[in-house]
Amino acid sequence: GRVHFITPEQVGKFPRHHMSLSTVLLYSTRSLERLRHLTAGREAYIVPNVVGGDDLAVADMLDLPLLGPEPETSQLYSSKAGAKRIFSDAGVSVPPSASDIFSMEQLVEQLASLVTNDLLI
Repeated sequence: GRVHFITPEQVGKFPRHHMSLSTVLLYSTRSLERLRHLTAGREAYIVPNVVGGDDLAVADMLDLPLLGPEPETSQLYSSKAGAKRIFSDAGVSVPPSASDIFSMEQLVEQLASLVTNDLLI
């Protein structure tokens, strides 16, 4: 068959932790060996949701390509501020907004700037 379902043997050992599948796989050597056996000599790749370091480690251990950006790139563009940068760089109009605000002082400054730059807000 072309579809196989594998449950990492350690998945029940971390019930209170919110771990990615790749993280649990790193603790599940039998599952990793089963995956290695199933993918050996076949066309296969890993498709993670948001790429993390453990996804890269699993891909490396299984010698499989990973379909996704580097974790740093993924994190950069998976936020609202990152999405706004993408739209702005592509010339897509975006509503007035502020991003990358990390303190109350920055919030007040950015809000004041938005109001004074566009009195219709």
